[in-house]
Amino acid sequence: MIPPELAATFDFDILDATKLVPEEMVPVQPIGKLVLNRNPPNFFAETEQIAFHPGNLPPGIDASNDPLLQGRLFSYIDTQITRLGGPNFHEIPINRPQCPYRNFQRDGFMRQNNPGGRINYSPNSAGQPSETDTRNRFMGRHRQENGFTVRARSASFADHYTQARLFYLSQTPTERTHIISALITELSLVDRVSIRERMLGHLRLIDGNMATRVGLGLGIDATTIIPPTPLAAPREIKNTSPALSILASSPNDTIAGRMIGCVIGNGTDASILASLRTAVHAAGAKLLLLSRTMAEVQLKGDGVLSGLIGGGNHIAPDFLYSAKQSAGWDAIVLLLTKDTTTALLKDSALVSFVGDAWGHLKVIGHVPGSQALMTKAGIPPSPNDEGVIDVSGSAGVASFIETSKKLKIWDREPKVHILP
Repeated sequence: MIPPELAATFDFDILDATKLVPEEMVPVQPIGKLVLNRNPPNFFAETEQIAFHPGNLPPGIDASNDPLLQGRLFSYIDTQITRLGGPNFHEIPINRPQCPYRNFQRDGFMRQNNPGGRINYSPNSAGQPSETDTRNRFMGRHRQENGFTVRARSASFADHYTQARLFYLSQTPTERTHIISALITELSLVDRVSIRERMLGHLRLIDGNMATRVGLGLGIDATTIIPPTPLAAPREIKNTSPALSILASSPNDTIAGRMIGCVIGNGTDASILASLRTAVHAAGAKLLLLSRTMAEVQLKGDGVLSGLIGGGNHIAPDFLYSAKQSAGWDAIVLLLTKDTTTALLKDSALVSFVGDAWGHLKVIGHVPGSQALMTKAGIPPSPNDEGVIDVSGSAGVASFIETSKKLKIWDREPKVHILP
């Protein structure tokens, strides 16, 4: 929520859709909580048919002068009519208001109900509800507009580089390297060298060091590229915005809500599995089991899982490791015996699963029996890496939980990637 008087003091135009408002200038104000607690039972009915339209505003909330929004107020109604077959898309269950309402919309293609009565206009003399009745309802905001209306872009939209510089300089060194790597990758896919050079010119206006590093990845000396003449010269950044950095603002004191993939096989120690699962669930995360097949796995030990995973010495996995890439898990654990590991060393899906977890900087828990698999996946026998943890004992499990709060082991990145 930004008072107009405050917005007028900003050195950018808040109606420019390419700009953002740093949290340091306007602190975040929580206004509610949206809980996502289920998936749609019917994806088509509740997702494919949903019809968002910015013109559907509750009384009391008006549209701003944002040019992007103003254009969509017109276009979205046509979009939904075309997508969903007619003007009555608002009566499809997923789009239907959840509270009673009155209006005089009638007829049209695919009407979902049958409004009775003779009145379809307002005001009327038949005592029917009136759409224009302003009693006990919110009214639109009255505001005064000054100046001329022209079909042109405001001069306040002219600065295209300062906020890009603010964003880049607000990132941690790791994130800056990722941005540079992404630019190199995407620009390498551009066929025309002249376009790559032109982009390097833009990058020089944002940050010279970034442009130089991107140029090295593309085989171009960025210092020889003449930048374009900007409409408005980018300003120097006196204060960065740490809130723009994901790493700087992400919590690192919890694993609540995270998903940990645990690879098991015949002979997996039930007591270690039970201890690990108890600790993971107590921390608010989920431990899901992965195996080569969906057949039940015979564990070593009997009864220790009672009340946790159903009891007994057999357990069914949740997924195949070949069907779930390790990049999709927040951390992984390998609870395979030496014999099972030996039998699975030729399974490229499992070797890739472990190697990708290492390459994606994931925390990796393991037992000694899994060491041969880790070695084949490219993890050194003594990796000197805080994210590779033996979970055979309670201390190891506790260390795994604590280290997983970091989500990724950024110090490992220079060991597994050639950075720009």
